[in-house]
Amino acid sequence: MYKVKAGDDFMPPSHEVRSLDSGRLLIRSEYYEYFQYGGLLTFEDIFFHPGHAVAKCAVTDRNTVRLDLGTESGSKQSFFVKRHFDDAHASVSEWHAMWRFLELGIAGPVPAAFGSNGRHSLVVSKGVHYDMKLSEWARVNLLPGVPHLKGIRSLKSRVIGLVAEIVGRMHAAGMSHQDLYLCHFLMQEGKGGPSLTLIDLQRVNLFKNLPIRWRIKDLAQLYFSASNYVTMQDIDLFWRCYISISPVKFPRSLLWFMILLKSWRIRRHTAKHNL
Repeated sequence: MYKVKAGDDFMPPSHEVRSLDSGRLLIRSEYYEYFQYGGLLTFEDIFFHPGHAVAKCAVTDRNTVRLDLGTESGSKQSFFVKRHFDDAHASVSEWHAMWRFLELGIAGPVPAAFGSNGRHSLVVSKGVHYDMKLSEWARVNLLPGVPHLKGIRSLKSRVIGLVAEIVGRMHAAGMSHQDLYLCHFLMQEGKGGPSLTLIDLQRVNLFKNLPIRWRIKDLAQLYFSASNYVTMQDIDLFWRCYISISPVKFPRSLLWFMILLKSWRIRRHTAKHNL
């Protein structure tokens, strides 16, 4: 068994990235032109860029800004830069996880760049097009007493299947998210139906074989954030889809009990700290 930790060496395929700034910055080759045209070819160029919009600034040790970049030909692309202050290795795990998701075809942030100067670190992903977070969609459409859209039952089942597929494939590949709440699924509604992207991979653990405790933690977090919107029929649908992708040796009744217990502990912790 192995576990990838922040600080472990990881390099994507050499033909897919360019090493710049004496190795302190890696930029994925297909996005190099955007950073070159924007004059962002050193670690400091990107790390200290104010961004064109603040995407997330909930904690003091890291933040995320959006960069809107273009090329000489007029092509435009948004990127999200997650910056970790005073932690030279904090971005490594997310960079690795993004590439692993990409390799497996799991819908997640697309890696664009990574950098570390020995004190700070950053990871850059391609912007994700979405309509709303899954938590918002559920709150608007699935709360009891809320007028439901026509066909919402069928749409809800489809969304449950998408969530089960992403989580199942992630777990089957030996990865645990550790922050698996509905708010970290981005939903895009299209003519062909909804699509989901799982983001915020900075805490992802990677194992050869996923230990049961990490599987339980992910599933408990997911259930905690979805419990107001799902029925036992929904849970059964999720379970059938999930288990077909990522089989579990534990009896379902025992696993469900452990998930409920962990979910209760999350609820208690959330209430105690007003989270």
